[in-house]
This record gives sequence, C-alpha cells and structure tokens, in this order.
Amino acid sequence: MTKEIELAEAMTDSDQGVSEEEVTDSKTDSSTRPLRRHRLLDEEEEEETTPGDKKDTTAPGDEKDDNELAARLTSCN
Repeated sequence: MTKEIELAEAMTDSDQGVSEEEVTDSKTDSSTRPLRRHRLLDEEEEEETTPGDKKDTTAPGDEKDDNELAARLTSCN
C-alpha cells in the first residue's frame, strides 16, 4: 500500500517538475518531502489567484436582498 502511494505521488510530482528521487528518497530525509510538496502547492495557488481577485459568494436571489437593504439604509439617512 505504501509503495502505491509513493508511486502515485511520484507520478503527480513528476508532472510538476519534481524528480522521483526527491519524492521516494524518504529514508534519507523524510522531513523535506512534505515541505517540498507544500511549497509546490503554495506556488500553484499564487498562480491561480491574483491580488484583487474577489470570488462571487452571492447566492442566487441575494442581489435583490442587498438592493433592498441599501434602499433602507439610504432612506434612513
């Protein structure tokens, strides 16, 4: 089971430019493998999001509620 996981990680990491030696050489320095993997994931996340990107978290129908709230706030002032 462990060999299957290492093989899957090696295949995944080879697509990202990490050599199989870095992934499967856990006997010599196992503490660096997770760090390298996290660093790669962080780099991918930086590429996907740019500063100022805002995800749309509005559910369908919420726009109307926001407009009503804005109208109430402006009418109170």
